[in-house]
Amino acid sequence: MRRHPFLALTCLLIVVALTACATHSVLTEDARLARIEETWAETPLEVDLSAPPVTVVYPRGPWPDTLLAPSDSIIEGSLPPESLFVLGSVADPRGTLVINGISVPIHPDGGWLAWVPRGPIGILSPGEEYGPGRISTVTIDYRSPSHEQMQRRILFLDKPEPISGHPPAGFVAKQTQVMVSEQNAKIRCGWPGTYDLFPPRGTVLDAVGHTGGARKLWKVPLGDGIVGWIEDIYVTESPDARPLRLDIIPSVVGKVKRNAYGRELTVIEVPLRYRHAYRIQQVAPDQLELTVYGAVSQTDLIIQPFGSRTVDELFWSQVDSTTWKLTAQIDPVWFNGWDSAFDDGNDLVWTIFTTPEIEKRPLEGLRIVVDPGHGGVDYSAIGPTGLPEKTANLMLAQALTRELQKAGAEIIPTRTTDESVGLYERVDFARERQPDLLLSLHHNALGQGINPANHHGASVHYNHRHAHGIAEALYASIRNGGWPVNGLRYQDLALARPTFCPAVLVEAGFMMHPGEEALFRTEAYHADMATWLREGLETYYAGVRQQQRDDD
Repeated sequence: MRRHPFLALTCLLIVVALTACATHSVLTEDARLARIEETWAETPLEVDLSAPPVTVVYPRGPWPDTLLAPSDSIIEGSLPPESLFVLGSVADPRGTLVINGISVPIHPDGGWLAWVPRGPIGILSPGEEYGPGRISTVTIDYRSPSHEQMQRRILFLDKPEPISGHPPAGFVAKQTQVMVSEQNAKIRCGWPGTYDLFPPRGTVLDAVGHTGGARKLWKVPLGDGIVGWIEDIYVTESPDARPLRLDIIPSVVGKVKRNAYGRELTVIEVPLRYRHAYRIQQVAPDQLELTVYGAVSQTDLIIQPFGSRTVDELFWSQVDSTTWKLTAQIDPVWFNGWDSAFDDGNDLVWTIFTTPEIEKRPLEGLRIVVDPGHGGVDYSAIGPTGLPEKTANLMLAQALTRELQKAGAEIIPTRTTDESVGLYERVDFARERQPDLLLSLHHNALGQGINPANHHGASVHYNHRHAHGIAEALYASIRNGGWPVNGLRYQDLALARPTFCPAVLVEAGFMMHPGEEALFRTEAYHADMATWLREGLETYYAGVRQQQRDDD
């Protein structure tokens, strides 16, 4: 439903002015106005009298068959914070909207976003329908020329979920072994704690016990003084209760290969009898470290990967009595990532990828996986007028694909239609194709209790050092294009976590803001964002090309 363009522009520019004043836009205000104005069509105001006067998109209630809340919504869970956001749309944007006594502006498309105080908390008696307990109400009042005055309520019933961040009480001491039996297993550095290791299927771990209760959390010692925790959903307990024997590593073999796409690979083979836990990390721009827990050195032979553009030298060290380390001295100009796996004989195969030689056109020949997030039954965030994030992501991916193909890149999409693709299915898809770059495209949302007025525009996320430069270049290009920015962020996200190439996740804007959502419906917005992303990549890879020339 299209509205008067000037009103739309005014609402959007207020948002941009409030949140982007600290950016260094290369566009003047008049140029930005002209760019945004191109995205709006001159169409008369039309009101659908059959549509509900007010639709609430968020908070969403427990209604699996619909995205939108029914007329009177009842949400069970923890009471929201003192101030909360509510968003949705109205049938007639000429109306007035008041929520908990706060006047809420209506976007010309009918969308609205409110940051309002929570209603007072009342106490339900045992005789009432939902009692006993506490209750808070959000009251929505709407008047318009085309509809009778109406009032809606969202009732929050205080029925919080059990706190899940802490393990069950008690610890059961038990000396045993557990084997990783599921893909995408995770070892945490504590409980609760962040993900620390990602052991492949078949990894064998010593365990000294588990937490009590139905949900077991196995405690697994690694090196001296290092302890991890892994959930029982990822492992199977071994009937062999003896501690895992130490491996003795006599030699290491490095060699240079080419993959099916013509890219140079440096392959490093570490012989093992058992599938021990291990860690690979880039500890400096010119150093990668492979740490094997449960191994000691008799390493008197290392065959160096002669001819590798990426790996200059391999050397070992014994960190402690049970921890062995192999260091790869690398040339950061050519380094593009790494991967690892156990082969059928339990040897650990460590693959280091080389950046292809960059051509005169910086993106010429680069193999780029473009991943439009979500899709199919996974709608993800929903805008005030009902635009799902999955649709905005696909529109941006299609625009970016066109831009990158014109620049000479080979694009490998994880999806091209509105289909469901699993989170780790996307990662496996990319890993199998060994791309030069992985870009995952999203549009953002906030958790309840955060003031949305403080969050607008794009953020760029990475998880590994070798992706930082690309993330920074993309972020700078978006900012310089005049779009508000919301942070360059290190974050542990599944689509930023891959190591086999630089992986970057872009949150291009916030679905919840009516002005931003309105732009996400337009081809012009996605064309602009795609241009900024392409320009950022060209800037980065032009720099890599110069470094490669200097290195040669």
